[in-house]
Amino acid sequence: MPENMNNRLCNLCSNAVFTELGELHGRKLVKCDDCGLVFFDPLPTAEELSAIYNDPEYFELEYFATGEIVEGDTHSEHQLYALEDASPVCSEESPLLDVGPGKGALLKQCKQRGVPAEGLEFSEIGAEYLRETVGLRVHGGSLEDLAKSGRKYGAVTAFDVIEHCTDPMGWLESVHKVLEGGGKFYLSTMTVDNLLDRVGRLLFNLGLKGPMLRLYPEFHLYYFDLTTLKRYLEQAGFEVLSQVSENYSPQKATKSVVMRMVMRCLYIVHDITGKKTNQYLVCVKR
Repeated sequence: MPENMNNRLCNLCSNAVFTELGELHGRKLVKCDDCGLVFFDPLPTAEELSAIYNDPEYFELEYFATGEIVEGDTHSEHQLYALEDASPVCSEESPLLDVGPGKGALLKQCKQRGVPAEGLEFSEIGAEYLRETVGLRVHGGSLEDLAKSGRKYGAVTAFDVIEHCTDPMGWLESVHKVLEGGGKFYLSTMTVDNLLDRVGRLLFNLGLKGPMLRLYPEFHLYYFDLTTLKRYLEQAGFEVLSQVSENYSPQKATKSVVMRMVMRCLYIVHDITGKKTNQYLVCVKR
């Protein structure tokens, strides 16, 4: 049922009426009745997020199982494409900035190939780990603070980051600020318009919360479809050059062999409809 939520306005369209999809992690998952943006209400506080990202267990999640580029993995392939496409315009004065590097797979490739690069990691323990293991400059803190410093970059990569932001529009505006004129921005995130997501919501309504708890973890705050993310980028001053849908690797999603088989079956429908679990975009600063 549509209702106002804590006097909050939609981060994308400023609408104030949302439909509740369910309650997870002690928060309401809502969908904007105007643009379709999905997010948690209320959002976690800065202190709550810091506690999550500075907990060593966060980096033990299956997503962080490897800090390397994996041959044949679509996510790795998009990371390598970004590196190869951006490398000609990156220099010591205007390096590549990798936001949210995880365990440093892309930064390691930059170092191996001699591409000037820096990282930005919100987690203090994550930033220190990267400095020690990768050996490149890794900034701590927020992108908004880095933008205020006046530092400029030839290209920015942010794979699976925007869903963690409390203010996606403000964050994208900061990406725009740190990019050199005509610089490219490479990003990825999940998308909520697919069969896997629909099955998760159906099971949730039947009383089985497990799949939805995995699809909507407490540290992912906003959820996009192809339309909402493109709209975000255009409003923030970017031109979208390409937007590609890919399915998330079952090996990275779960250790359960049964669940991997279920995902692969659902992915057959995804391949037919083109509505897959993740999206990868290449943009240019206008």
